[in-house]
Order: sequence, then C-alpha cells, then structure tokens
Amino acid sequence: MARLQLRGALQSLDLDIPLEALVVVSSPGGDAAQRLAFGLIAAEAQHQMAPLLAPTWLPSQARLAPQELGSVDGLRTTFVFRHSDGTWPANARVGQVLGMLSLLSRALGKSDLGHCEVCSGAGRRATVATKALVPDPQKSIADGAIALWSETNAKFYSGVLQGLASQLGLQLDVPWCDLGASMQTVVLYGSPESNFKGVVHDVERRLVRSSLGRGAESLASLTPYLTWQACQVCEGTGLGREAFASSFVGLGVAELYEVAIADLPEVVESLLTCSESEAAHSLRAQFVRRVQAAKALGLGALRLGQRTEELDESGARSLRLGEVLSGGLCKALYVLEEPTAELSPAVRESTVEFLQKRVSAGDSLIIVSADAQLASEADWYVMLEAGDEPGTVRLRGQGRPSPTLDRGAKRMTEDGEF
Repeated sequence: MARLQLRGALQSLDLDIPLEALVVVSSPGGDAAQRLAFGLIAAEAQHQMAPLLAPTWLPSQARLAPQELGSVDGLRTTFVFRHSDGTWPANARVGQVLGMLSLLSRALGKSDLGHCEVCSGAGRRATVATKALVPDPQKSIADGAIALWSETNAKFYSGVLQGLASQLGLQLDVPWCDLGASMQTVVLYGSPESNFKGVVHDVERRLVRSSLGRGAESLASLTPYLTWQACQVCEGTGLGREAFASSFVGLGVAELYEVAIADLPEVVESLLTCSESEAAHSLRAQFVRRVQAAKALGLGALRLGQRTEELDESGARSLRLGEVLSGGLCKALYVLEEPTAELSPAVRESTVEFLQKRVSAGDSLIIVSADAQLASEADWYVMLEAGDEPGTVRLRGQGRPSPTLDRGAKRMTEDGEF
C-alpha cells in the first residue's frame, strides 16, 4: 500500500500514513492535528502542486514555527476542505457550487448560459430601504437621524446639509418626524433647486462602486440600508435572455431552478434521450455521480437554483464537502476538517458511507476530527498529544482501530495500536 511519509514534523515527529485509506488524525483540542494536516500536509501540497488545487482554502505555511516544519513525501493531487474558511460569491446557487448548472448548459450545447443583462446574474436587485436610512425619526439631523451619514464621513456630510439648510431652509435641529413630507423628500431624493441629489442617490452610488470593487466600502456595510427583490426580467434566475428563452424538456428555466437535486437525473435523461453520442453518455455519468454524492451528503432535497446563503450551517458544511468531493477526480488526496460535525444521524451515516466508497474507488482521505465514532470506522487512526516540553507534540498511538473498540473510548495496545 502506498504511504504518505512525514519526517521531522512538529518537533521531530515521524509518521507513515497509509494512502488509499480513510485516516483520522486527532489531538486534544485539535490544535496539533490541525497543524499537521493543514499546516504541513496542505501547505506542502500547495507548494508542490498549486496549479492543481481547486477548490482549496489553505493556511499560510508561515504560520508554522520553524521547528514544526518537516518533509512530506508521497503526495498526490490534493484537495483541502476547511469548513471554517469556505465561502462562495454573493448570490451563488447550489447548482453552481455542485457544478450541475454548467453540466446543464453543456447538455444544451452551450458553453455558457449567460447572465441577465439587468441584474448582472445576481437574480435580484437591491433597492434602498428609506426607513432604514432614518431608523429613529424622533432624532434631528444634527443629532444623527441619518444613520449612514452619521457613521461614515460625518464631518463632510454635515457640511453638505449645512449648505442645504442655507439654500432651502432645512431645519437641522428639528426632529425628522416634524420636518414635513416635502422637506423629508428633499433630503432623501434631492432637489432641482440645488446640486444636492439626496441620501438615496448616495447609497445607490456607493452600491455601484462596491459591486465594481471600487473604493474601500463593502456591500456588507450597505446591507442594513437595502432591501432585495427578485429581478423581474429573469424571474430571479440570473440567466440571460437567450438562456431564459430556452426550455429543458418542457421546463422553463424558472421551473428548472425549483427542481430538487434528487430529481435531476430524470430531467437530464429526458434532455439527452435522443442522443447516443459519447459526449451525451459522459454527461449522463457526470450527472449521476454528482447527484449520488449530493444525496449521500444530505443535499438531495435542495433545489437546483437555491441560494447558498439560505442554508443553515449544517447544510453549508455538507455543500462545501460536496463541492470538493463531487468533481470525480480519481486517486486524489483529500484533507478534510470535521466532515461529520453537526450532521443528523441519518446524514452522518450516509456521509461516512460515501467517504468509504471514495476510498474504495482509490481516493485517500485524511480527516482531522474529534469524532470517536468516526475514528472507530476509519482504516487508520493517529492520536497526537502535547509533549513534555512546551510547544512540542508527540505520538500517543496509531494503527488500525480495533473491531471491538468502544466508540466512546480511545484504547491502545502495548505497541501503540488502537
């Protein structure tokens, strides 16, 4: 069996970890295991095979102290899953993360389904929530009634409003609710009698700059002052006119986005039923593989076009795992962080079974986990603990889990094997 050899790691720790196996690495508090798997193995993989790492969220090797560095031999194409670091672009869809929307575009013979010309693919448009701009109408403008302007560059905006007061008679010391509707409208939307364009225009300007990556302001800082509505042109799908005019076996794009992932194979089979080409067979196989992975990870009930931001932490964790594992690459090394944490018993069981199937197909899994049950189900187990000297780590034991291992215990034989 091929092995991953680590020499001089974490204070002269020497390890031979079997590949093409499900290996669990654990340590009190998880610190030593994290440093071994993500600090050394992942960082070395990043150094050796950076062009092949996608998706990957890796720590900097500089985070390791010099005495913790070591050599790693036997690496193969490596993918890394850290649930705490994984993020997706704003408005990402479940089908995009799992690669299913791109497969559907290929099934239609298109390289790209295109983006909506109105919402730029976001599927929704932001409008300014005027009530949020003035959360406390009992305050006066001078006392900070306009929340956004009192938080950022308050001195500049105070000067702008002083000019408006002198031009149009705006009373800065009067509570917002007593200004009257006409003067409130001037402040919010501007006035043709002056160069002032209004608070709403200022928010819209900032929103455009943020979306283009200009300036230091982030979309998150503007979110409290925005309300989101589905784009009426693409009906929330984010797709362009050509794609939106297309249909998948009688299903419009908006309807397709509501299809559960578990039901996709039927849609794809209908779409490709008239084609016996090699490309069609390949697409069928890829869909089946990705759907099987999604169902095993408890994602089968999710809708194809569902937004990732709608998922709870457990669902997001499983989706990140599916993003890494559903690509279909064979004989790869996957370094995973707590893939079974916070899962329901049924999803946890199917997830472990899926991981074991990936090993049977030739993949190698190194999992950092404090889950004793997962350790008992692994092919190999490594336990690290703090050494006698501060900052040192030593091997407490490694080997194959005993078939009679109590899942709540961590027993070792005399030779250090579990």
